[in-house]
Amino acid sequence: MSIAALRRNAWVIGAAALSLVLTVQPFRDTDVWWHLAVGQHILAQGIPATEPFSFLVAAHPWVGQQWLYEVGLTGAVNLGGPGLASLIMGIVASSALLIAVLSIPPHRRPAGPWLAAALLLSALVAAQLVGVRGQVISLLGAAVVLNVLMRWRAGSTRALLVLPPVFALWANLHAGFIIGLAILALAVLAVRGVDTRSRVLLAAAVAASALATLLNPSGPGLWGYVASTFGNSTLTRVVVEWQSPDFHDIFLRLFEVEAILLVIAWTLSDRRDLFDLLLAGAVFAASLQAQRNVSLFAVVAAPQLAAYGATAWAAQRSRLPRAAVPARWQ
Repeated sequence: MSIAALRRNAWVIGAAALSLVLTVQPFRDTDVWWHLAVGQHILAQGIPATEPFSFLVAAHPWVGQQWLYEVGLTGAVNLGGPGLASLIMGIVASSALLIAVLSIPPHRRPAGPWLAAALLLSALVAAQLVGVRGQVISLLGAAVVLNVLMRWRAGSTRALLVLPPVFALWANLHAGFIIGLAILALAVLAVRGVDTRSRVLLAAAVAASALATLLNPSGPGLWGYVASTFGNSTLTRVVVEWQSPDFHDIFLRLFEVEAILLVIAWTLSDRRDLFDLLLAGAVFAASLQAQRNVSLFAVVAAPQLAAYGATAWAAQRSRLPRAAVPARWQ
């Protein structure tokens, strides 16, 4: 490994470690107590078939879309208290940002300061929406999907073998696995510069991954749960995180800043990838619909902001006096 690569890795690993200050959080989401109660129930009596905490049991069949996360969370708290659970989930969130940033192809990977800056800005954007929450698992899953796609686009079709087991596990941890399948489906349709065989293999991996999600205690019922969630208007009226962002919140203003910076980087860059534009645009639209998706936007935007920002800077650098350009950014 070259000195430049070692220096770049030091920057990005240091930034990921620093981001733990933002991602390791106490139990501030009230849902965490529900998940702990469910986890204790599963450990004591197994996975319930009906709602375990309702007076109307028969009317409320239970779909355990986070049962494995709940068991893991309970185990972590039993082993090391809330502090251990907070640390683990913080590491998961920071790892998602790290893996996402490293999904930039090696030949396009910019200097370390670009990677570090993009990672830390995304950590700031996501800070209010991570913590001890099941959806953090889906951020990591989305980052892994982006990394696999990078390897696939570089010609490594073997990387696709990772996807079915990842989705089988993901479907038992959080229903956000649908995000990963949507990213993969978009790649099948929008990625350019790959041969027909590679595209067919990716489509087959998507189908296999979708089938793998059926390996959960609820089987196909998990998909019904996902569909009912998206069609539940009560969520958008009552639950704050399913509502549009409040840009009076300083952290959501940072989301606005990151989106603007990304558009500027796209505009000034001389190389724009259709898949990148469609993916970031779709996640941005989803974030405007429901602010819980802002953290997903942060994960998707981090590698693009680093790559396109560096490319845009390189395109404009010749217009600046060389003395005004710091050597480490050249």
